[in-house]
Amino acid sequence: AREEGLYVEPASAGAIAAVAQLKASGDIKATDKVGALLTASGLKDPDATAAVQGELVTVSGDVDAVFAQLRARKLIPV
Repeated sequence: AREEGLYVEPASAGAIAAVAQLKASGDIKATDKVGALLTASGLKDPDATAAVQGELVTVSGDVDAVFAQLRARKLIPV
């Protein structure tokens, strides 16, 4: 999970921030099981993340083209 991420809208990300704060304060213990609902994609509010997301690449709807772009950017093994 350190090299992967979730693209959620800011309101959904608040649930993860709350879990982090509750863990830091000791309200959530290392042995506790916690679930957080992330109900909306970051695509719902792209303006909120535009400043930090970098260049967006447009790829055709062809699956092979998508995988070719992912391999070219070394996001998946060749």
